[in-house]
Amino acid sequence: MSLSLLLTVFTAIPSLAGDVHVVDGTGAGDFPTVQQALNSALDGDVILVRPGSYPSFVVDDLDICIVADGGTVTTGTVRARDLALGKTLVLDGIDAQGVPSSSPSISRGAWFINCAGSIRAQHSSFQAGDSNSDSAEDGWDGARLENCLDVSFTDCLLAGSHDSGAYGDNTGVHYGGGNGLYAIQSFVSVFASEVLAGDGHPATIWDAGVGGHGALLESGSQLHAHSSTVKGGDGGGTSFDMGWGGDGGHGVFSRTLSAANLLGCNLIAGQGGWGSGCSFCGGGEDGAPAIGASITILPGDPRELCLLGPIGPLREGAAVALSIEGYVGSRASMIYSYGTDRRTLTLHRLLLLSAPFIRLLPSPAPRPIPLALPTRNFLGAWSANTLPVTFQAGTLTPGIEGERIFAQPIHMPTTGSWNLGAPVVLFVVDSSL
Repeated sequence: MSLSLLLTVFTAIPSLAGDVHVVDGTGAGDFPTVQQALNSALDGDVILVRPGSYPSFVVDDLDICIVADGGTVTTGTVRARDLALGKTLVLDGIDAQGVPSSSPSISRGAWFINCAGSIRAQHSSFQAGDSNSDSAEDGWDGARLENCLDVSFTDCLLAGSHDSGAYGDNTGVHYGGGNGLYAIQSFVSVFASEVLAGDGHPATIWDAGVGGHGALLESGSQLHAHSSTVKGGDGGGTSFDMGWGGDGGHGVFSRTLSAANLLGCNLIAGQGGWGSGCSFCGGGEDGAPAIGASITILPGDPRELCLLGPIGPLREGAAVALSIEGYVGSRASMIYSYGTDRRTLTLHRLLLLSAPFIRLLPSPAPRPIPLALPTRNFLGAWSANTLPVTFQAGTLTPGIEGERIFAQPIHMPTTGSWNLGAPVVLFVVDSSL
């Protein structure tokens, strides 16, 4: 499969493409920080971030791709707000780490607010900083979404913080661990990721803190999770002779009209903390793997859903080797698109691409698929547990420094129904950058 055919199509059909800004903390790039690059960027631009550590940044209503280029990129909290419908924010290879603080703007791993557009995070981590202040605060969320219509995490780590502050030791009130993911009036999909809650604070006086929830859904939120681990935090233990251990957090906690569809996920309950053992005190209760309204555990094995490969952009003319997990004898196709969107075909099938779709090669199918799907591009049949796929970048249109393409695999087994896989974003940038 050659991506050079794809880039030929780009010249015929308009796509969102623009300038590339290079961020390098050593001063060798266009900007020393991500925020300075964002302040100068326009819709459609790509920000390449060279290896290093960078401060927190905020994306304000900007259609932009922020991509690690050539190594580990560590930042502070990533915030996005007011992303308009039709715009897309892509985060690729970003290791966002909140700092220990009493301020959510710098302590959460990610915080997305009022985004009607699409957010795509891949090969990234969002880890909250421990709440170690003397304030009365639970641990922070790894990723918090408020009023966001379309957020997707692929091959990501979302980790809530542990409560380790001195407030409880001074007052006897010990607070809980942070949630791995906290969604409020939001739609979120998670593929091949880890969503881990923080643990509750142990106690030396009175009761210990409770564990956070792996994924907490509020106010009509929806979670669509495939091939992921979602774990509740453990409750803290207490050494006080009249104290209770903290309760363990739930793996997935769906409440207030929310819903979760879970396929092939490892759901782990947090363990209750140990208690003092006195006659009227004891250990905390264990959490549940999944609890609440409208939780659907979908049948099937989603092992074929993940497109595996290196992080970062392709230069013009370069090739990248990827692979798709699957089963011997089954066939794989790929859908390509210029844009991303969210469309639920069935509970099993979440399409995260938008028209127009791109045909690279003829797409033979082993049998008809009983839905009007977008154009499919045949990749091959599995002869082992992974199917190798090579993408070859062509030449960009003169005057364009970078372009992006959205892709999503289709698995067609020898028996049973077809399935859609985890979305991925591929980038091609000017060879001189």
